[in-house]
Amino acid sequence: MKIRLTEIPADKIVNIQGLVDALREASNAGDMDAVDKRTAELISLTSEMNSTEISEEQWNQWVATTRANNPDFQSDYLIARDMCKQFFLEELSNSMVLHLPIEEQEDDDV
Repeated sequence: MKIRLTEIPADKIVNIQGLVDALREASNAGDMDAVDKRTAELISLTSEMNSTEISEEQWNQWVATTRANNPDFQSDYLIARDMCKQFFLEELSNSMVLHLPIEEQEDDDV
């Protein structure tokens, strides 16, 4: 599994927030069909936005380090941009970062 980090510009956060709330509710309820549907909708809606993919191990290390430095940190789907700047080459604008788990694509090269 990989984690997709997507920069959400400030003017798009309102559009994303409703789907993030629905995803969180589905996840908390254990409704995996709704989780999959909301995740797919968010990936589609953010497909043209600046994003990067990291390994699950990198993500877990980042979360552990972040929590060690800030015990109150909650790993929500939207994270303050300044917390994720190490994962992006360019300076982040006034934005948030959406993180979603995604399945790794297998290479079809033969």
